[in-house]
Amino acid sequence: MPGEEVPHVTYTLKADASNLPKQILVYKFVGPGDPLTETSKISNIFGIEGEIKEQNVIKGYFVRKENKNLQYYSDSHEWDVCLDEAEESYSTEEFTISKEEAIEVSKNFLAKYDLLPAEFDTVVVSERSHGFKLTGDYKLIGYGVYFYRKVNSLKVYGVSRIIVEVRGEGKVVRVCNYYKEVESYKIAELKPVQNAISELNNNNALINIPQEAASASIEKIELAYWEDTSSVEEQPYLQPVYVFTGTTIIDGIPYQFNAFVPAIEGVSIKE
Repeated sequence: MPGEEVPHVTYTLKADASNLPKQILVYKFVGPGDPLTETSKISNIFGIEGEIKEQNVIKGYFVRKENKNLQYYSDSHEWDVCLDEAEESYSTEEFTISKEEAIEVSKNFLAKYDLLPAEFDTVVVSERSHGFKLTGDYKLIGYGVYFYRKVNSLKVYGVSRIIVEVRGEGKVVRVCNYYKEVESYKIAELKPVQNAISELNNNNALINIPQEAASASIEKIELAYWEDTSSVEEQPYLQPVYVFTGTTIIDGIPYQFNAFVPAIEGVSIKE
């Protein structure tokens, strides 16, 4: 898993890679402009009209008005807005809406402010709760609704997402905008799949696999893109990657794994 030492695993290809293309369209990031101007614009959208304070440690700007705040990150151009600090973390209201209703609330809220581009068409919902089911004090307080995007009809992994936190009877209490705009750049040659598998076998990849694994079968290969939190200057491109998924057997029990390998020579990915 990310953050742990990656075990040495021998990966064997069982997937059919013959239908993969030889080239891919590369996209470059487009910065939105001056961070201070962007902070002011976003704070005005959500009615957070307090003093904009520069933060040197995280390189960004922070604004608070009453129980609302905005954090803007200058390097990555990401931002998150809290619309009710108390309600987000310490909600006491009974949460009664369904996941489907939380998705609809989130879509309508983002559409109201023109914050849901069409390419963010994959939605995942995660529970927010207090307590534990095992101890009998579990309480559902809301949902986190995650919107993931596709570019060039391919999934975008990494940090790229929009998150809406829903509480109470459908109240939006936080919006996180964790992605950068892109525009098409050029067609690039893909590295041979066997080269990518060699890199995977040498652990030159981002790999999610149990520590006990010794061997694994690659059962699926797909092309995708990867976006990390680097600045546009540090990483100017949306990175094409091979996504390997498959199975490893540990003590007779199958476990799924996935791994991300840069699909173009001379680049790397970050968590």
